This record gives sequence, structure tokens and C-alpha cells, in this order.
Amino acid sequence: MNNTNLVDEKDRIRFYKFRCLDTDFMYEVTGTTSTHKLEEKFYLDKAIKSLDTIRREDGVNKVLTRTQLKERFTNVEEIEDKFMFRV
Repeated sequence: MNNTNLVDEKDRIRFYKFRCLDTDFMYEVTGTTSTHKLEEKFYLDKAIKSLDTIRREDGVNKVLTRTQLKERFTNVEEIEDKFMFRV
């Protein structure tokens, strides 16, 4: 079985809609907020400083750091949108 981590080696989120294969819940990343302060140098801002809001399919919202996402979601698969836009 191919274990795919939600967060890659550069601390980027791979999928914004995904299913955790360990718990069989579907999740969606609904927002990201930087904790970088305006007084700090801009080049010190890193993705690892982000707080991500995720929503579980039953409506539970959680705010987690990238480090927490990397540790918690180690066995996920992408869920693709089923909606097709017609031009």
C-alpha cells in the first residue's frame, strides 16, 4: 500500500480535499493563516509557521500547524471534485 503524507518535504499541502485511509474520514483544508508577525523580516516567513483550518465530513473544524498535519495525516488519498464546469 502506498502511504502518502498530506504535507510534502517542503512543508506544502499536497491535497486540499483528501480521505484519511486510517480513519476513513474525508477532510477539506478550508483556510490557511500565517503566524508571521509584520515586525519580522519577510524572508523569515515559512510555510511551517502556518495554521491550517481543516473541516471533517461531519462538520468538525480543527486548526492545526503544518507540523501537526505532517504527523497526523500520513496515510491519505486525494479526493477529486466531481463537478465539471461547462463552457
